[in-house]
Amino acid sequence: MAATYCAVDVGTGSARAALFDGRGAMLGRAEAPLRLLHGAGGAAEYDAAQIWTALCRAVAAATAQAGADPRDVAGLGIGATCSLVLSTRDGAPLRLAAGGDTFAWCDRRATAEAAELSAISHRVIALQGGRMSPEMHLAKLLWLRRRAPGIWARLDRAEDLADHLLRRATGAPAASGCALAVKWPYLPGKGGWQQDFLADAGLEGLPGRLRLPAAGLPAGAVVA
Repeated sequence: MAATYCAVDVGTGSARAALFDGRGAMLGRAEAPLRLLHGAGGAAEYDAAQIWTALCRAVAAATAQAGADPRDVAGLGIGATCSLVLSTRDGAPLRLAAGGDTFAWCDRRATAEAAELSAISHRVIALQGGRMSPEMHLAKLLWLRRRAPGIWARLDRAEDLADHLLRRATGAPAASGCALAVKWPYLPGKGGWQQDFLADAGLEGLPGRLRLPAAGLPAGAVVA
């Protein structure tokens, strides 16, 4: 069979996969449900392992529906919500209050922290329309440092969900330049990580401590 390409979209309630031929025609499509864990104070969490399992099931089902040989899949692209995966130095998941290891995009515990970050006079905030959403990774990490110091002390890696899934799929740590620019205080062409903003937020040294990438990959780059 000719080369095929797989696109994965991890949304709020399901992981969806579709297989395409080289001309863009869809050959197969499937989805698998995600389990969203709810808790007090607006908590919304995922289990990253369950997301990965759902992704694999969706990809396998889409490939089977297309009648394709998995060995003919020439490319895989992954998109996901603004969710944040937490782990320890040895790679173990860090469990939050509702039992998940991943802040869901819709988690609202960091509303006060987001408002505080919004009050910082900086181009990061200006480019977000003058207000940071509690969906953003930095607000969630500031909440974690203040409200869950035990978890914060053990935290060694924080990954955007799409980048986490990409690392699991390829074994290579990489980050999308798009994800960095949209979800983190990172401005391409303006020095990358906005260290002065991080210092004003009380999170100086964050990229190094959490093994965040120095730079992101451009659109179309291959991770292998």
